[in-house]
Amino acid sequence: MSLEIKAILENTVNPDRKDWSGRLEDALWAYRTMKQVCNDEILNNAYKNAAIYKAKTQAWHDNMISRKTFEVGQKVLPFQNRHRHFSGKLRSRWMRPYEVVKVFTYGAIDIKCLNIGKVLKVNGQRLKLYHVGVEVGEVETLHLIDLVYDN
Repeated sequence: MSLEIKAILENTVNPDRKDWSGRLEDALWAYRTMKQVCNDEILNNAYKNAAIYKAKTQAWHDNMISRKTFEVGQKVLPFQNRHRHFSGKLRSRWMRPYEVVKVFTYGAIDIKCLNIGKVLKVNGQRLKLYHVGVEVGEVETLHLIDLVYDN
């Protein structure tokens, strides 16, 4: 701080340095103004960087949203988040199959329960397609007792 004020005084005071006391107040004002301008520039740069970061993260999150298209008559599974209090890794959070009744423009979907016939309006992001009759191939069983290790 004192070196910067000294540099300001050297630039403004005569070489014989007799009027430095009269110029000290001007030098302090110039120093404060310079500091304020630097702080404002730092704040502006930080604001611009934060805005750039926010735009990039928003674009990344928007790209991560899966675009799902559903058609009337398809069977879907709605996500059920009511089991938050009962933690269980093996419990499925997908409910029984529903049928798509109506698809709205901004992602809302009317679904109908196949058992009861009740119609619900849900967010399309909370649905996944239900594949009816998907067959699983043959499963080979491996018994650990029968394994032979070669040395």
